[in-house]
Amino acid sequence: MIYFTLSMLLSLVLSGALLALLIRRLKTNWDRKNRFPISFLAPIALTAIFLILTVYVTLPRVLDTIHMIEKSYVIEEVKIDSDSIGWSTLEVDGKLYYFNQWRYHPETGKTYRLSFTPNSRFIVFMDEVVETTMEGN
Repeated sequence: MIYFTLSMLLSLVLSGALLALLIRRLKTNWDRKNRFPISFLAPIALTAIFLILTVYVTLPRVLDTIHMIEKSYVIEEVKIDSDSIGWSTLEVDGKLYYFNQWRYHPETGKTYRLSFTPNSRFIVFMDEVVETTMEGN
């Protein structure tokens, strides 16, 4: 929960800083105080970066705060391949999941039950699935 909250706060701060920089660059353009002719294009690049960060990182995490508070997660079982594990990410069946790399250490070839938030796919719980066999008497 703390890792999710910190990552959400960091993404909010980054989005806010980009928005403040965008407003500052727009004001520079409106006042016609650009020092270099090409710098009038800076608001276009900042707008693109701001939108990408907000739509793909910040907004899903903000929407998932309700799921974190209510503890309503999506549960799914996945098998980890050798190509699936990244630094704080798992890519399984084309879906990218985020997890706390200091808390969980997934291993290749094992099956895990993931409890994750629906929008940002942040893994809250990761339990290894152990198959047991029933032996008759």
